Amino acid sequence: MRILLVNSERGFRGGEFQTAALAKGLVERGIETHIAAARGSELARRMEGLMPVHRFRFERIPIKTPFGLRRLVGHAGVDLVHAQTSGAHSHVRIALIGLDDAPPLVVSRRVAFHTSGGLAGRLKYRSGVTRFIPISEAAARSLRNAGVPDDRMTIIPSGVDVSLLRGATGDRRLLGEWGVGEGSAVVGTVAALESEKGLDVLVEAAGLVMRSQDDSLFVILGEGKERRRLERLIADAGLVGRVVLGGPAERLERALPLFTIFVLPSLEEGMSTSLAAAMAAGRPVVATKTGGIPEVVGERAALLVPPGDSSALAEAISRLLDDPIERERLAVAGSERGRMFDIERTIESTIALYRSLLRA
Repeated sequence: MRILLVNSERGFRGGEFQTAALAKGLVERGIETHIAAARGSELARRMEGLMPVHRFRFERIPIKTPFGLRRLVGHAGVDLVHAQTSGAHSHVRIALIGLDDAPPLVVSRRVAFHTSGGLAGRLKYRSGVTRFIPISEAAARSLRNAGVPDDRMTIIPSGVDVSLLRGATGDRRLLGEWGVGEGSAVVGTVAALESEKGLDVLVEAAGLVMRSQDDSLFVILGEGKERRRLERLIADAGLVGRVVLGGPAERLERALPLFTIFVLPSLEEGMSTSLAAAMAAGRPVVATKTGGIPEVVGERAALLVPPGDSSALAEAISRLLDDPIERERLAVAGSERGRMFDIERTIESTIALYRSLLRA
């Protein structure tokens, strides 16, 4: 079995972590794996030397890259292509048109928002894809809205390294970088700095919490287009030094165990691997009731609030800061539920799907 994984992103976020983990898992199991990645991407850098890495431009309007991918599929003798991102899906879909003995195309769906309509959207989602892999039921619903039938979908949740996270104690040097004082509570999140993550709502909630929780500190770790806007919001609210906007969390096991509470304020969310990681690390969770989040936390492993409601978010955070017994209950429940999202399970389920499609 020879697999080609295609990822068009230049940054390294949750989807790229999943691509890298899947690629390594395939290689460890003796499956020949190639990666088509964006030129200059962090994914390409990290995978170099571990497996063949092929670099492409992945231009905004697919013109040149599909021809390169088409040649790669033929020269490498690929048995199956797995597009990891929406951009990769578009490029590979074009690359395989009219190709004799084209390999099956599998596409991961990591988001829960509705797909674009029109002719292009119908062509993209209703033809040319052998199987979609939505990471949650919420992501599957977005595909149904685009006209994808259930028999062309297999839900496989994203995974995290549960064994690593369960035993992690964190890197306490980070506390100094964040400016955490002795005895202070840390309310933290790990998320892309994008509008759909609701981080402006978290900043507003932080101001409300600090009216009664003067010894707490909020930490936001991530990268994205919203950084400057968030910096302005923090400054305008007089929260500089109280809400820390850090860089991306390269290794979640270093940061998550240092959080007193993990908060996910998303307005839209396919699933969130940082949420699953926080649960696996035994962190009590406050999150929003949107997208795939309720599927991840279940009925007992988090406090859920409406998305976009800073008052409700602040109230839930304050409640946990005041109640160590409730924090412990949520931590235990989350840790147990977090086992469901082990990356090994994700890899094995994906390989099983590959094999069933190739047999068919």
